Amino acid sequence: ALPPEVLAYADMVLYNGKVLSADDQFSIFQAIAVREGKILAVGDSSRILTMAGPTTQKVDLNGKSVIPGFNEVHSSAVVGKHGPSGPMLPEGMRTRIPFPTLDIGLNMIKALVDRAQPGEWVVVDVPINKLTFQLNRTILDTVAPNNPLYVNYALDSVVNSMVLEMVPPDMPGIGRDENGEPNGKLAGFAHGYLSYELVPFPSIKDLETKYAAEQKQMLEKAASLGITSLGSRGSGPTVIIMRALWARGELPIRIRLALDFARMNANAEAYFRRIGNLEGIGDSWLKIGGNTTESLDGTPGRAGLLTRKPKLQEPPNMGAYGPLGENKFEHAGGAEPDWREKSDYNTILLANRYGWNTNDIHARGDRAVDIAIEVFERADQERPIKGRRFGFVHGDMRTADQIAKLIQWDAILSVNPKYLFLGRSVPDLYKITYGADALHGMFPVKSLINAGLKPVIESNTDYPPDTTFTYLSLLEKFITRKNEVTGEVYGQDERISREEALWAATNWASRFYNDEHQQGTLEVGKLADMVILDGDYMTVPEENISDIPVVMTIVGGKVVYQRP
Repeated sequence: ALPPEVLAYADMVLYNGKVLSADDQFSIFQAIAVREGKILAVGDSSRILTMAGPTTQKVDLNGKSVIPGFNEVHSSAVVGKHGPSGPMLPEGMRTRIPFPTLDIGLNMIKALVDRAQPGEWVVVDVPINKLTFQLNRTILDTVAPNNPLYVNYALDSVVNSMVLEMVPPDMPGIGRDENGEPNGKLAGFAHGYLSYELVPFPSIKDLETKYAAEQKQMLEKAASLGITSLGSRGSGPTVIIMRALWARGELPIRIRLALDFARMNANAEAYFRRIGNLEGIGDSWLKIGGNTTESLDGTPGRAGLLTRKPKLQEPPNMGAYGPLGENKFEHAGGAEPDWREKSDYNTILLANRYGWNTNDIHARGDRAVDIAIEVFERADQERPIKGRRFGFVHGDMRTADQIAKLIQWDAILSVNPKYLFLGRSVPDLYKITYGADALHGMFPVKSLINAGLKPVIESNTDYPPDTTFTYLSLLEKFITRKNEVTGEVYGQDERISREEALWAATNWASRFYNDEHQQGTLEVGKLADMVILDGDYMTVPEENISDIPVVMTIVGGKVVYQRP
């Protein structure tokens, strides 16, 4: 006798399977019902099937597993990065140049310059090694006397005199020769000024059409891996692209952005004062998740991590930061404690002062974590940071005393197995730099869990259509700790359980962007973001977890990927 407006059957029912809710108790059910984009009920199949009506989509799982969608917190699958790793530029403006010899590389750059109009920017990416690190302003002036020339190393750069004249002469991060004269090398704030403020900006039309289509394709690939929410750093072009897809209703998965407007920005406080706090603004599809900063240390491939652990020797041909152990802020002319004022150390303080969290801090070495803890302690005195999800990405080195300090702030620690377990280049470099035994203490995930923290699994990768990468491989590697190439096990005592691995990719990962109230578990009232797996995640042999196929990915109760 009730009017139809108050009655509604489930939109979708999945039954006769193994539903891993990934809630705090790791509850397992047979079936799940979805209505209006949210989870209506979970339970046994007979009960859930009573919620189906004439138009309900019914899916017989035939024993397959259902898990929450993966929450990717730190991905490179984002178009429009306009920052220090190389700006996004108008079509055809950026070229990768190999340097088998110095002369060959310079001749290739000169050929690009000769084809450009006078005054037109020339931007090139080069490999990072001792050969290219010889480049300086004087050398670049010989091949580009009349064009702005920007040679990008990914985290810093070298430019010719024409570009150097555009950079304020007192900008921190300008490299200098033995006589104190600018040598064309830019790092820190100077590199940020170049890559964010000076280089040409892509057209809005291209961002909203061509690049948005490219972004959508990458996000669809992510959906095929079981990813239902993706977080990344994002700058101006990224926001324009994502907003265009969001406004057109074309986002296949949910997006979380840590904005980098203050990254490598010597005038960051003016930006915070003018913009105000945007953290958390958005909806369940597109949301601003916080603020991000530049790295507190370098990369393992360049012996650039700031570490307590002594560096035994330098990886061959990788001395891009000068003397062994020197990091980019020291390379830019600062030394402790002076470099703190020339880096994004201070940006974290400013972000907290103006209400933002900073949840995408690149601090891989244990000494870099010490520095981050130092700035956390200072920030906490101004404005308490506990529970506000300040946190780190990558997670190579974390010591017991650091873990004890980080837990007091409920810090979020993201860890990335690809560096140690999905290839051999980084493990080989770590063996050279720190010794083979050091690998067993890298990415100490079990220690983090035992201490009471809830670490998060990240991929830090992109998803081109032809990739063979599976997201389940990340979980498998922290369960087995086995390198897929060499078969070596690094850190047997740091292995985690299947339950912990799934939590780290779903339940705990949802905390990274303050989304645990609406996603990350298959509980009543939460968003219906889930993945059907063609296999039993809980019983398949550990070394085969990565091989379990994704059958279907569902976001908000809608199928966004189905295996052909």
